[in-house]
Amino acid sequence: MNHLGHLFLSGNNRPLLYGNFIADGVKGRDYENYPPEIKLGILVHREIDSYTDTYAAFQNFKNNLYPISGKLTGVVIDLFIDHLLAKNWESYHHLSLEEYSKWSHQVIDSFAPHPEKVNLFLPHMKEHNWLLYYKKVEGFKWATISLGKRFKYPINLEDAVNFCIIEQSTFYPTFIRFVNDIQRHVQKFIINYHANSGQ
Repeated sequence: MNHLGHLFLSGNNRPLLYGNFIADGVKGRDYENYPPEIKLGILVHREIDSYTDTYAAFQNFKNNLYPISGKLTGVVIDLFIDHLLAKNWESYHHLSLEEYSKWSHQVIDSFAPHPEKVNLFLPHMKEHNWLLYYKKVEGFKWATISLGKRFKYPINLEDAVNFCIIEQSTFYPTFIRFVNDIQRHVQKFIINYHANSGQ
């Protein structure tokens, strides 16, 4: 999952949401330098990534997508999941996606200053409202193709986007199952963390 999915799985816990959001900008065990709930958010982010990467029901889709997107297959799927989540947002949250985007930005801003890696993209994310833009095919396409251009040897991911859109109806039941499964998994992870840490 990408930004929207990670935020969504944080629920209404503000420090956990913030930790989940900044996690990619926190190296190794540096998460231990943060307050408990932000620290938990960082660990939740890593758990989400691990769970998504190894989700068995994605394997067939990955196998078909890999010849097109290669080593970036997992990231393309993360962005595709965010696109489907944004498209079907009303099924998962009581706030509209526009309202949720504004709320998330306010929560994130309240915890400034941010890690440097976050500062590199956050202004662009807010200015162009990535969370809302994910809902559109154009947004999914832009985010995915832009990702492929960031490497020393750019990878054209336009065909990967087209594949995802064509296969969307076939993949959708797997997406629904995944969202239900990962919500339960994250809730269990948080409960176990608090039980084992005594917090």
